[in-house]
Amino acid sequence: MPAYAAAKAAVQRGLQSLARDVPMVFGKARVNAVAPGVVGTSRFREECERCGEQWRWAETEATVGTARPVPVEDVTRTFLVLASDHFSNRTHGQLQHVNGGKTGSLMWMPDQLAQRQ
Repeated sequence: MPAYAAAKAAVQRGLQSLARDVPMVFGKARVNAVAPGVVGTSRFREECERCGEQWRWAETEATVGTARPVPVEDVTRTFLVLASDHFSNRTHGQLQHVNGGKTGSLMWMPDQLAQRQ
């Protein structure tokens, strides 16, 4: 998990550097990024089938505010809005989370919690 967190931090820092430097080279450029959470793709559905109901619960209901994966269309719309001069002409240097309210909070699986008591 530390490597994952470090990679996420590097993406954020890289975005900040690009947001500062790119407009100096390309005057009207805007730099933004999208950070999707659990997205309801066919791959996610396959993983749910392979890993079982407990895994799906851990990835969505236990850690996502809306208790379900983000639709692919929501992620696509976010990209379209950020790319649009009409809708986000002054949005710059932002990391837009599209994750249904997913938190990084620690949680225990039901069977793990029972073992610890």
